[in-house]
Amino acid sequence: MQTLLNNFQTEMKHWWLRNSIDLGSYTKDEVEDFTGSIPLLLDSCVVDGKIDLSVQELKNVFDQVQRFMGECKAKESVYQFSM
Repeated sequence: MQTLLNNFQTEMKHWWLRNSIDLGSYTKDEVEDFTGSIPLLLDSCVVDGKIDLSVQELKNVFDQVQRFMGECKAKESVYQFSM
């Protein structure tokens, strides 16, 4: 598991080295937290050399997560879901 984490951290380090972008008012950590540190999702958030966290791709992911969580909550009791 540690090797996987190290590989993931290395990939993120290289993503930032390959992409010289304007973070605007965001920090690198905020951008990674918001996008889940997923390089393909990060790629879609770069618009004209700047980070844009309002892109449609990000909204689509959030919509899918909300639907999934709603389905999970509907299938489980409140107690089971909060565990």
